[in-house]
Amino acid sequence: MLKEEKNEAYCQYLDEIASVIASNEAIARSGNIVIDSLLNFKDYEFRQNNIKLELFLKIPQEIDLPAFELAAVFGNLVDNAIEDCKTVDGERVIVVRVLQKRGVLQMSVKNTFDGIIKIEDGKMLSRKRNYRERGAGLDRVSEIVDRYNGLLEYETVDAAFSVRLIIYLLH
Repeated sequence: MLKEEKNEAYCQYLDEIASVIASNEAIARSGNIVIDSLLNFKDYEFRQNNIKLELFLKIPQEIDLPAFELAAVFGNLVDNAIEDCKTVDGERVIVVRVLQKRGVLQMSVKNTFDGIIKIEDGKMLSRKRNYRERGAGLDRVSEIVDRYNGLLEYETVDAAFSVRLIIYLLH
């Protein structure tokens, strides 16, 4: 928005984030502004889609990862979990775990889904309208994890989809 000189839209976006953070209804209060802001901003979507959120956050205020990379990784994982949950007629649950210990950032996002996964040539495909294109978000997550020589894995068990990653913050 800033590059496109959409200053008014950018300011409105920042105002929305600030009001959520200042709200007494904040669902995430780990102290890390990137993680807390994303979760608190998505709270409306969780409620609108009847998604139960379980949080386990043990992270410092500052994570030694550029904020835009942390937001890209975490935001994509949460957005994908929300989209998956929308496919479920029954109970919708997202479990988020973020832990940083001794220079290692661990994240896992587990969610209910309808059990349908589209795979082509060994790659998971987006379920959006043009399903032949792999989700650009997952490509971005993978790129960032690879840059830090981390690990990224997906798993499906019954009606649950899990993404787990490790990023090594000490270079």
